[in-house]
Amino acid sequence: MQKPQQLYVVSANLRGLILEDLKQRKVPSIGQFEPEILKTALERNEPQLGSQHFTPEGIYLEFIFPDPSKGTVILTVFVPTEERIVYLPVPKWVIENVWQGDVSGSYHFESEARELVAEFERLLAVEQNAVLFEQQSDFVRR
Repeated sequence: MQKPQQLYVVSANLRGLILEDLKQRKVPSIGQFEPEILKTALERNEPQLGSQHFTPEGIYLEFIFPDPSKGTVILTVFVPTEERIVYLPVPKWVIENVWQGDVSGSYHFESEARELVAEFERLLAVEQNAVLFEQQSDFVRR
């Protein structure tokens, strides 16, 4: 069985594909976007990569079209994914040293460790994970 691709590899491939389309002044071959914004964007200078934001349903990719005389336009392309995206927070058993930037594991009795792992696994449920997305997102859907 083939190992599935990692999310960041998929995202990078999608960004590259869409960016190439936009550089050639073509409509993106994948994803959903506002046609009027695309039309305006293609009248600007060469596109640059913007930020990316994850949701459980897919990836929002931003492409920046700068133009000092006409103003900058940001085109957001949403690409739905076949598999649900989940946010994985830092588990409770990980010790973070803020001052040194170190991250390490920790010691627990087996019974407590099993409870911690079960609690972490419950975070993958749709409702619980959606709350984590809301808490971590700095992205406002346009």
